[in-house]
Order: sequence, then structure tokens, then C-alpha cells
Amino acid sequence: MKLKRITIHNIASIADAEIDFVASPLADTPLFLIAGPTGAGKSIILDSVCLALYARAPRLTRFKTDEKYEDSTLVGVEKEDDRNVGVDANRQLMRRSTVECFAKLLFEGNDGNDYEAQWHLHRSRNKATGKFQKEERTLTLLKTGETWTKKADFEAKVQEVVGMKYEQFCRTSLLAQGEFTRFLQSKSDEKAEILERLTGIDIYSAVGRKIAEHAKAASDAYDRCCQAVAGISLLSDEEKADVAEAIGVRKKRIEEVKAEADAADAKRKWIADNATFEAQCVEARRRADNLKTAMESDEFKQRRQLVADYDRSASARVYLSQRDKARADAAALKKELPGLERSLEDADGKGKALEGDICLINKALDAATKRLVAIDKPALDCRLKKLNDARVLVSGLDGQRKLIDTHAETIAESRKKLKAAQERISVEKAEYDSADTDFRDCSALYAQMEMSVGNAAKELRSKLVVGAECPVCGQRVGQLLADEHFQSVLEPVRVRKVNAEERLRKAATTLAVTQKEVAQQSGEIDRMTKKLEKARADYASMVEKASTACRDAETAVDIDAVNNALAVVAGKLREAAQAQAECDTQRRRFDDTNKLLAATKDAIAKITARLSERRAALANADKTAAESEAALAEFFAANPQIGEAALVSLSQTSRARIDSERDYCQRIMADADKSAGALASVEKMLENHRANRPALAEADTADSLQTVVAEKRAEADALLQSNALDAQRLADDKKQAEAHAAALVAAEKARAEKDKWDTLCKYLGDREGKQFRKVAQSFILSHLLNIANGYLCRFSDRYTLTCQPGSLVILVEDTHNPGVSQSANILSGGESFMVSLSLALALSRLNAADNGVDTLFIDEGFGTLSDECLTNVMDTLEALHQMGGRRVGIISHVDELSHRIPVQVRVERVDATRSEVEVVDTCGYAD
Repeated sequence: MKLKRITIHNIASIADAEIDFVASPLADTPLFLIAGPTGAGKSIILDSVCLALYARAPRLTRFKTDEKYEDSTLVGVEKEDDRNVGVDANRQLMRRSTVECFAKLLFEGNDGNDYEAQWHLHRSRNKATGKFQKEERTLTLLKTGETWTKKADFEAKVQEVVGMKYEQFCRTSLLAQGEFTRFLQSKSDEKAEILERLTGIDIYSAVGRKIAEHAKAASDAYDRCCQAVAGISLLSDEEKADVAEAIGVRKKRIEEVKAEADAADAKRKWIADNATFEAQCVEARRRADNLKTAMESDEFKQRRQLVADYDRSASARVYLSQRDKARADAAALKKELPGLERSLEDADGKGKALEGDICLINKALDAATKRLVAIDKPALDCRLKKLNDARVLVSGLDGQRKLIDTHAETIAESRKKLKAAQERISVEKAEYDSADTDFRDCSALYAQMEMSVGNAAKELRSKLVVGAECPVCGQRVGQLLADEHFQSVLEPVRVRKVNAEERLRKAATTLAVTQKEVAQQSGEIDRMTKKLEKARADYASMVEKASTACRDAETAVDIDAVNNALAVVAGKLREAAQAQAECDTQRRRFDDTNKLLAATKDAIAKITARLSERRAALANADKTAAESEAALAEFFAANPQIGEAALVSLSQTSRARIDSERDYCQRIMADADKSAGALASVEKMLENHRANRPALAEADTADSLQTVVAEKRAEADALLQSNALDAQRLADDKKQAEAHAAALVAAEKARAEKDKWDTLCKYLGDREGKQFRKVAQSFILSHLLNIANGYLCRFSDRYTLTCQPGSLVILVEDTHNPGVSQSANILSGGESFMVSLSLALALSRLNAADNGVDTLFIDEGFGTLSDECLTNVMDTLEALHQMGGRRVGIISHVDELSHRIPVQVRVERVDATRSEVEVVDTCGYAD
């Protein structure tokens, strides 16, 4: 990740600031200083970077507490929750008496794209006493304009393009030597907590606690398994044998009881079936007798005869229908024929009348056509166009003459004005020359007299003495006059000069106005003269065109003559239009009458065809009636029992009724056959049943036998239930035995798991996770010290850092006293700072991995270093840029650093509440 620009507005003491890390001089140096007095706001720069990316500030997140206080700046806010502010709340960073604040960071992400992250906070109603609104966060991909504003989306995208969470970012971008100083001087438990916070390895504490939890859970699980084994009870072998013997005795008795119940039930069933078969025989015989009676009834015979007659008369009914229809058709045709004959006569008369009308229309059309031909309409149209063109040209001549007269009058008026202006110029020029001469004289006199009251003249007059000779004019000085006298003598001359100057200005203004008017009038005359010449040329051209047009139209060049010619042509055109209208009218009449005639002829043809068709239909109807009558006579002769009246009645009977009667007759005959068969079948079944009669006692009845069956089955059910209970008891005991064996296996497995976790917990686990954390941190601390020694040897070759295995105590080996390890508490302030800085740089390298920030900020501690050590430290920090491409920014108020580091970000107080930020290069560049 690469920082490019941070913009700060109303955060803490900084009202407005912008720091560009990719512009000179910051872009050109591997090491820069953030300098300023204590409390000016140097650390606000880092807070603003973190606010823009993570909405968290290092100065606030170091306090982990839920304490709150009441904000006195909120006026009129009713809710207590809105007035109370947490001691770690971001809104505390807004400058007092302001309505908004924001931090905006431009940076290059790990994907190579430029992003802009912004954190923004404002008050309601844009008032300094308004309620704080919700914090707003925006991340923008500058290449595409895509934005992320929702909290989850924003945080996920920032972590993706930055490659770090907030804690990792702080550990890799800000080296807090104070933490390592406290670390060097703390007890073991405190060191473990500080190292955990600095390295972010709290997972080992969590794992240690989890080990203790797992050990406790394994012990509890083993106890539960032991309790489960003790809670399972089993039957003895003697008890199981007794239960099995009882089950066998009952099984034998169940078989005997079931056999007795089955025998009694068979007798009961035979008695019941015998009664059923006898009842069925009685019912079948009754139904057969009823159907036989129905078939022998008169009603059945009549209905059966109706169906037979209907089927026999099928063809006769068709002949009857054809005969009646043919007679009706013949009667209708005889009524229709006279009307068709009359219609044919009327249509024929109408056609002859229309042919006479067409002859008259043709004569009228010929007369109108002759009148129209006599008038040459195309010639009239051509002359009308020429006359209209001539009238337009002749009418334009009068307007053009008026335009020429107007231009001439305008020129004459302008010449009068020009002459008057030229006369005024002579007078005004003389006035201007007189005023100029007067002004020059007054100016010269005023300048000459002004010298007499100037400082030089005053100096000379101060040296004069009454009676002495004047060095200027050589006369005797008779009286010494005061300076005020000379000033009073100068005043009238000054007034005269001012008046002369005002007179000259007015004369010059008047003369300039008149000269401008002369130029304008001269220009107007030239312009109007050109217009007049053009108008006269246009008039001559128009006259020529009008003459030509009038010759073509065969009229004089006069508007009245043209109008008279137009009236004559218009009259002839009206006559032509009337003749044309008459022709059109007669043509329409001819077309309409011709259409009527064609329609009439068509109607005559249709009526003639219909008349022939009706006469043929009448002959066919008579023939069909005669043939149908002969066929009916033949039918009546063959079926004397069916007369014409009966045949008519059969024709009027519906097909549905006949089908219903046929179904009834067929159903009755089928039921009679079926009932006879059913009776024979039931009688046979009864005979077979009686042949298998069991041995019955005199007292045996269906009810008594049913009682015996019920008693025997109840006894068998009771025996079965007892056996089921004993069998379930044996099955439950078997399951208990299996559960007991499984519980023993589970208890043994739980004991092995308990022993494993007890052993692991003995060395690594405890309720607070301290044990495993201490072991893990001793290894991490050893690796951290190896990296730190690489930096420490650059600062000073005297000391090497080490630690004992399994311990968090940092020891120092002194090359001046080899073989002896001592506590780091013996170090001086400068030595302690170098050790802390080495540890901080090692931690930054450990945390940065492949996603580091290009700028590393180091805070405090440089004031304790000697000149030699400070030089070594500066050289090492500058070498960081070459080693890993990282720039180093040192935050300090130590004056010595401001002399050693030329490129600086200065934070200077303006007043008690505001500071300004400036990027400077003490070698000559300032931004």
C-alpha cells in the first residue's frame, strides 16, 4: 500500500491541512520529520489516516472502557443517550464550534489501483450546538468511480486493497516505543499481555483456555460415562431361565385354546351360513315369480308391440314424410310463380326506360363538350399567369419610386446637420485654443509661484536677514514675511489654474462630441447615397422587366390596363369552368344510369333463372308425391293392422320414447332370465351346504357358540399378552446388556481422552490461557529478538539481545563484558531507546509481511540519544528505504532532529485552539 495524500478538515486542533506524499519534497526523501511543539497536533496526522481507512483513531482505541460523560456543546437535545459521549468516541475529535469534520486519504492499493477513502461527521441543522449525526464512510475506486458506503462492504474492501486490519495497520505503520519501554520494565504477566497486544498473537491465549476447557469437558464426560455404567441393571441367569420356561408353558396352552375356539367358530359359521342360504332361496324365488307376472301383463305386451310396429314401419314413415313434404313444396311453388312472372315484366319495362334516358344524356354531354372545346383554356391559363406576373412588376414600380424619394430626403437632412456641425466646430475650436492657452499660462504661473512656498524656498527664506542682500534677486531685504503669507498669495493662482483646467476639459469634450457628429453625418450621407444609387439602378431594372412582361401579356405598362385584361381572362375562364362542370355532371349521370341499366339486366337474368328453377322444382315435387303415395299403398296392403292414422301416430312418436320402451322390455326379459339362474344357483349352494353339516348338540345355537368362541379367544389373548410382557422383559435385558457393554467401552474411551487432555493441560492449559501464551511468546520473542539484533548492531555494536527458553525476560549481553547476560533494566535512557526502537522495527518487519505500508511512522524517544548514536539511528532509518522501499517519518519535538532532517511536516500553533500544517525543505523548498 502506498500513501499519496491526506486531507484534514476540523479534526482536533487542525482546521484545514493537506499533505501530499507523492509531491516534492516528501516524494524525494526517504526520511522526513513531523515536528512541532507538544500538543500542537502532530499525532493528528496519523489519527486522520486511520480514521479515513478504519474510522478509528489510535489515541482513542488505546482506552478500552465503557465510561461516558455529558457533552456540554449539545443544546436542546432531549435524549440522554444522545448527550452522553463515550471516552473513546470519534466525535470528540471534531474541533469546537464547528459543524463538520472529515479525513480524506488518497492511496494506491495492493492491486495497483488508486482509491480515495473518506471519513465524515457533521452536526444537525449545520449548527455548532446541533446533534451529532451518524458517521459516514466512503471508499471510491478513482479509475471507474465505483463506491462502497455500507459498513460491511467498506470494511471488506479496505481490508482487501490494504491487506491489513486496523490492529495490523497500526503495528506496521506506527512504532510505539512507549509500549516496548513498558515491556522491558514489566513483570512476566504484564509482558505477556503487552507482547500479545503488540504482536497480535492472542490466539495462543485462546488456545490455552480452550485446552483447559477441553480437559474439564473430558473429565466431566468420563464422570458421566461412569455414572451411566453404574445406572444399568441386568437380570440374573436364574431369572432369565424362569421367564423362558413360563413362556413355553403358555405357548402350549395357547395352541389348545385356539383349536377349541376354531371348532366352535366353525359350527357357529355353519349355522349362520345355513340361515343365509335359506333366506337367499326365498328371496330369489320371490323375485323370479314377480318378473314372470310382469312379462305376462297386458301393459308389457302393448309396449313390446309398439316397439315392433315402430321397427316394421321405418320405410313407410320415410315415404309418408316425403309425400307430405312434396305436397307442401308444390303448393308453395304454385303460389310463388305468379309473383316471379310479374317481377320479370316490371324489370323488363324499367330496362327499356333506362335505355331512353341514356340517349338523352349522351346528347346533353355532346353539347357541353362542344362548348368546352370552343374555349382554349390552356391559352387562357398561360395569359393569366403572364398578366399576374406583369401586375406584380408594375405594382413594385410605385414602391421603388417612393423608396428613392425617401433616400433623397434622408440625404438632404443629413447634409443640413453636417453643415451645422461644421459651423459649430469652428467656434468650438477657437474656444478650445483659448482655453488651452489660458491653462498653459496658469499652470506655468502656478508652478513658478509654488516654488516660492516649497521646502527649498522656506530653507532659503529662513536664512534671510532684514537689511541683507537677497541671494536670488540681489535686492535688500526690507521685511521678512511669514510662510502663511506666501501660501495665501498662491491660493488665488491655484483656483484660477483649476478653473482654466475645467474650462479646457469642457471645451475638449464639446469639440470631440461635435467632431464625432460630423464623422457620423458624413458616414450617413455616404451610406444613404449608396442606397439611393442602388435603388435607382433597381428601379431601372424593374422598369425593363415590367415592360417585357407587359409585352408578353399583350397589355400596356399600366396597372389599370393590366387589371382590365385580367378581368377579361377571368370571365372566359369562368365560362370554361361552367362548361367543364356541365360535362362532369352529364358524365356522372351517364355512369349512374348505365350502372342502373346493367343492374336491371342482371335482375332480369336472375328472375328468369329463378322462374325456370321453380317450374322444374314443381314438376319434381309432383313426381315425388306420386311415387311416395304408391309405396305407402303397398305398405298398407302388406300390414293391414297398421292404417294411415296409426302410421301418422308412429311418425309423431319420438325416437327417445321408442328407445326407452325397447330398453324396458329388454331389461324385464333379461332380469327374468337372471333371476331364474340365481334361484337355481342358490338352491344348489344350500344343498351342498347341508351335505357338510357338522356334529351339533341340541343346545348349540349361533349365539351360544359365539359366546364360547369369545371366551376361548379372550383366554388366548391373555396368555399372549403375558408371553409378550415376558419376551419384552428378556429383550429389554438384552438391550441393557448391550448398553452396559457399550457404556464400558465409552467409559474406557473417555478415560483415555481424559488422560490425554490432562497431560496436555498440565503443560499448556489453564483457565486464563497464560501457560500456552507464555510458551508460544517465548519462541516468538526469540525470533523477534533475532530480527531486532540486526537493527541494534547498526545503532551500536556493544549490545546483543537474548532471552532464556520458556521465559519472557529480555537479557542484554555486553561485548565489553563477554559471557555475562544482564537485565535490560541496567541500560541508560539512550540505550533503552535504541533497544526499544530495534524491537519496534523488528515488530514492524514481522507484521508487515507482503502487505506493508510504504511509510513507517516512529513516535518519541530520540531526545535521549547521544550524537553518535543519533547519527547511527538516522543512517539506519534512511537505509530502511533501500532495504525494503519504505519511507520513515519521525514524530518528535526534539530540536536536534530538525537540524538533521531537512524535509519536515511542521505543525505550528496559530492560537489556543488551532494549528497550521506546512511541508518544508529547510534546504530551500517549501510547500
